[in-house]
Amino acid sequence: MLKKVISVLCAFAFFFLIIAAMYTVVRGVGLNTGFYNKEYAELNTAADLGMSHEDLMNATETLIDYIKGDRDNMDVTATINGVQREVFNDREKAHMVDVVALFNGWNTYKIICLIACPFIFAAGFFSVSENRTRYFAKRYIAGAAMFFVILIAAGIWAAIDFNSLWTHFHLLFFHNDLWLLDPNTSVMINMFPEKFFNDMVTRIIVLTAAAVLIPLAASIVCLARKKKENNTNELEVRS
Repeated sequence: MLKKVISVLCAFAFFFLIIAAMYTVVRGVGLNTGFYNKEYAELNTAADLGMSHEDLMNATETLIDYIKGDRDNMDVTATINGVQREVFNDREKAHMVDVVALFNGWNTYKIICLIACPFIFAAGFFSVSENRTRYFAKRYIAGAAMFFVILIAAGIWAAIDFNSLWTHFHLLFFHNDLWLLDPNTSVMINMFPEKFFNDMVTRIIVLTAAAVLIPLAASIVCLARKKKENNTNELEVRS
């Protein structure tokens, strides 16, 4: 019974580590100024906002530095439609406080995973006396399968109605309506239209899937080789 519990825990440990890896990808993409620069150029964002590209990137870097914790405010000015003004309003700043809290929460989750999962894997290692590589390959496949079920479901949802997915994401992770910004008064929401977030989510999914698929392929190959070896040994015994 205990071995079965440990086996299930190992599969979930791999699943939680994959989620932690996805958070790393989210930070890598979401805090990458190069990604923003590329998207702004493709979407003609600066012209739509009535800003220079330099001012737009300066505002973006201010936002990213605030999320990283490299600065304690989002105060930045720019010329927008010919008027020198503060880029972000009070509602946007209040929402970003929640965003920073979310990032910090996920960072704590990642640290807990990195501390706890090795203990679970150690328990799995000592619970079996042979074929440990095969044991962990199976548990990784199970953990990756759980992840891909969720990922595929989210992908289908996004393809059908990305706005619905995005709305429910905010309802799940934010407990107020500060994320509902008025496009008539908010610079931030116009900096990041639906196409921008669609591209960001797509990149995150692709990079995360690639990171998961490499060890998944290795696990499948490992199991296939073990099965082939077992079949060969059985034939030799029979002969």
